[in-house]
Amino acid sequence: MNSESDNCTKWLGLLSGPLTRRASEKLAMNAVEQPQSIECLFSVVRTADQVKASRASWVLGHLWDISPTSLALYMDDVVDIIIGTAHESVRRNFLRIVADSEPETSVLMALFEHCIGCMISERHAVAVRCNAMQILYLTCKKEPDLSREVKTYIESCIGFGSAAFKARGKAIVKQLSLLEQNELAENI
Repeated sequence: MNSESDNCTKWLGLLSGPLTRRASEKLAMNAVEQPQSIECLFSVVRTADQVKASRASWVLGHLWDISPTSLALYMDDVVDIIIGTAHESVRRNFLRIVADSEPETSVLMALFEHCIGCMISERHAVAVRCNAMQILYLTCKKEPDLSREVKTYIESCIGFGSAAFKARGKAIVKQLSLLEQNELAENI
């Protein structure tokens, strides 16, 4: 067995047992020190094992908090996983990574339709819907022509969400209105 395979096996073992927040943060620190382990974590996230995939995505979320540059090269993978995952916790963790970053326009546009779908669907967790809404706002900051469409979607579903969803929606609608005003002022 080679060392890369041994490393992935080690990570699989670590993700098999219970994982506290502190333990997840410690694993993220280990990943900063051993960047080759990031590939292993992404491999686990792509598996059908919901528990291990969720735990690996949680570690990657903490890795993002500690060292965003460690994941900068993986943004395309993050987008692919967000769009393709069946695991709600993985989607939530990875949408948060994108929502907390300053992603390229290409990343935002790749997620645009998916985020609209997540935001308007009541079957998604509130955190998923709110993170999707934040990504839509970031998209509108880079592509102001989309502001009116996104604002309409948000306004149409604000009444059907939790208090947190409504609060985030109202705040983003206000920010989108400011974007529209700034766009109009620039065109005058």
